[in-house]
Amino acid sequence: MLKQLENRIRRMMIIPMTLLIVLIGAASIYMNYENAVSNAIETINRYSVISSDQTTDGETQHGEPPKPGGAESKNGEEKRDGDALSEDFGALYEFTVKEGELTYQSTDEDNIVSAALSLANENERKGVSKGYFYRVQKTGKNSYNIKLLENKELYSRFIRSVLIITVMMVIGVLLLIVLAFIVAKRIVKPVAENEEKQRRFISDTSHELKTPLSVIETSAEMQETETGKTKWLTYIQNETESMSKLISRLLLLSASENKDEESYTEFDLSSKAEMCISTFEALAYEKGVTVVSAITPDMRFFGNEDDIEHIISPLTDNAIKHTPQGGKVYVTLLSERNEAVIRVQNEGEPIPDEDIDKIFDRFYRVDKARNRSEKRYGLGLSIVKAITEKYDGNIGVKCENGLTTFTVRLKSKK
Repeated sequence: MLKQLENRIRRMMIIPMTLLIVLIGAASIYMNYENAVSNAIETINRYSVISSDQTTDGETQHGEPPKPGGAESKNGEEKRDGDALSEDFGALYEFTVKEGELTYQSTDEDNIVSAALSLANENERKGVSKGYFYRVQKTGKNSYNIKLLENKELYSRFIRSVLIITVMMVIGVLLLIVLAFIVAKRIVKPVAENEEKQRRFISDTSHELKTPLSVIETSAEMQETETGKTKWLTYIQNETESMSKLISRLLLLSASENKDEESYTEFDLSSKAEMCISTFEALAYEKGVTVVSAITPDMRFFGNEDDIEHIISPLTDNAIKHTPQGGKVYVTLLSERNEAVIRVQNEGEPIPDEDIDKIFDRFYRVDKARNRSEKRYGLGLSIVKAITEKYDGNIGVKCENGLTTFTVRLKSKK
């Protein structure tokens, strides 16, 4: 129960906070992407302005779009505006595509041409592709003007920002997981301490009650030998027997919840299960119930044999007592995903929906009047659940198709 509570607290912390971190990270990456693309488009636009100036001041050959560059300086130096821009902002490549065919290209490099052609299939847009910043403008039907900017510094900054944000997201999630484990343990710690105090109280009180109860039982037997059996002595003996049974169950529950004081060995789980089922043959015959078992042979298990008995016996006992005359009880043992699976099914009235979540609580009884008359205290399923959790397993109940099914999954301690 505590482990489930711990896991629930962790999930409540980790899932929403992880989503928040991912959303913040994704938003940051998108903003960096938009910023890088905006800077690149600004550079492309500056190239375009210079190209327009060249078209006005210089000559173009063969009707090709002008390349970046300006007129020579007055002092005869060959450095032009486009060259300076290229040095500062990278290289610009321009392409004209019509009907899927290139009608103009400013370079013959295959990788750049391939990148340009892959972009000539949509309307106007801008972004990053294959290491280039691009702007696509539709100039007519199936006709596009594509400009690719190769700016290694701007592209490197963008990639660096993406990597940094991703690393920060991973670190944030890892720190969140560590924090969730610490917080969950601190929250559960007082509950665990309180549960341990309750367990010790039950154990100590049960042990203390055994002595006076033994005295009462012995005194009643002595009185019976002297005065004979009377109804008052019968009442005392019946209630003493009932109290002894209750104390034994409480001690068993306390022992089941103690995970530290255990000695485990490897044993034949199949044989143990068959032995437990065989002890209920007389009870089943008396009630007119048929017990059908399907036990996987030669299953080995590392644990405590008594624990297996305290799981199978109460489940089988309950199943027989809640099965109408002529009905059937099915007990199955099999192995699934390295787990031992014990399944007990019985025909009869289903457990009411409002009781399903409560039947594993201590002292909870669905039919209180009947269980009290049969001296049943609502501890059997609590013991089964405590033992199941000790083996890092789980127990579930399902009512459908006229069958009530209890399924226990256990993990070997080895």
